[in-house]
Amino acid sequence: MNIFSILPVRTQDITVHFVRTQMQIYQKDLFTGIFHINGKSQLVFLFVRGKFISIYRFDGVGWVNISKSGWENEIEEGAGELRIAGMAADGARVLRLFLESDFTDVIVALDFPSNELISYLTASQRGENARLVSMFQNGVSAIMLFPNAETVPTEAALMTDSQVQTGLTVLNQVRAWGNRPCTMMLCADKPNSIAWQEYSLWMFFSRFVHIVIGRYGELAGQFLVNDLSEHINSVIRDGGLALSLYGNKLSSRHFFEDINHASQAYVTIFSAMNKEMMAVVGDKMAVNIRKEAIMQLDLDSRILVQEYVISRLG
Repeated sequence: MNIFSILPVRTQDITVHFVRTQMQIYQKDLFTGIFHINGKSQLVFLFVRGKFISIYRFDGVGWVNISKSGWENEIEEGAGELRIAGMAADGARVLRLFLESDFTDVIVALDFPSNELISYLTASQRGENARLVSMFQNGVSAIMLFPNAETVPTEAALMTDSQVQTGLTVLNQVRAWGNRPCTMMLCADKPNSIAWQEYSLWMFFSRFVHIVIGRYGELAGQFLVNDLSEHINSVIRDGGLALSLYGNKLSSRHFFEDINHASQAYVTIFSAMNKEMMAVVGDKMAVNIRKEAIMQLDLDSRILVQEYVISRLG
């Protein structure tokens, strides 16, 4: 299932020189989105804010991350189609997760009733792994990420021949398909990939923050939780990050290149949070809150948050 086929063809009979020129133009424009090439190889180039992030080749089953320096060898001169789609950073996030998913045991269902997706996911849940669903119906491609046992997606993108939509409105669009049949593909996370490592840290850190602020609120009260949120959001804005804290819920629309870039941001956020809490409840209690929160995470979550956030606090 070629989910990119819905995108309009920008140019046919491409050459390496043409693609390279287009890359330079779009990078100068701080482009976020993809180039899709269907020719000798099927390729996807991913860009975020003008930076060439990664390139993927379809191997007949799934997508393989290949060297950015060797893409010219994948293009046959004067053959192939180029499609270009711009999108918000959160669209690039979910698309990269899709491209770096595990397609080994992928499930493909033709003529799948659109309105049975949630019940199917609920019935087929196995373990705690995230699942990524792509659906194609009447010229529209949707990609939705369902973390763990959740039945509401946290990341989503919908592609038409005119635009790419992102966010939770995508689920509403899919629901509007009703019982019309679609093609559905279900794949799993790939824990060792760059995209899924970054995503895992995000999920675990946001869960950690939720627990920390919940406990802090029990001690300090809602007024001071609101004050903490305002302070952290100010730190986030100053850092140019597309994250936000409301109450004890941390949300993100930010694209981090890898787990270490994400780590730097989370260390900054939690350092500011920790400092604010110490000023209110004291150093010892703030440390206890952090320790209690860490112990409430499962082992994998605990290890990742400890390694990439707690151990890096100044």
